[in-house]
Amino acid sequence: MLFRSDAQVLRTADDGDSWSCLPLARGEPDLGYNEPALGTNAAGHVIALLRTAETLRDRGFLYQAASTDRGLTWSAPRNTGMWGYPAHILTLPDGRLLATYGVRRAPMGIRATLSRDGGQTWATNETAVLRADGRGNGSDLGYPITVPVEDGVLLTVYYFNDAENVTHIAATRWRPGP
Repeated sequence: MLFRSDAQVLRTADDGDSWSCLPLARGEPDLGYNEPALGTNAAGHVIALLRTAETLRDRGFLYQAASTDRGLTWSAPRNTGMWGYPAHILTLPDGRLLATYGVRRAPMGIRATLSRDGGQTWATNETAVLRADGRGNGSDLGYPITVPVEDGVLLTVYYFNDAENVTHIAATRWRPGP
């Protein structure tokens, strides 16, 4: 029997003195959500990239929901076309959104995809391959976090399995395309 997996978000309106658990995305019997990555676009809207649970439909794709009221309510999740999980979102200085995520199928590694319109669309035809040499356990890499380190240069840190099946922390310094 399949289970339904809902995504929740914790929200505070008083600098962390109290918290509310609010629904972000309600799962369906054949599609569930977990591990949301949250970021804000240049307009101040909160963007959530959701890992899809191990279910029958769209398994492994990142779904996106958005909130225009600081996380009180959310749009219905939609498939971004990005296959991989889990994700991290970063707003670049020029206003573009960057999603970095692990890909746990051949070629295994770390990918990065940009949105030039605040998360309305993602340039999946221009996905950057940061690593494509993951080995070992097929489900053991990812959880990237990307930060700017100098003008135009990003650092993406993640955990990785190499050819000897050694799990370790790795990083890639890179520049996003135009």
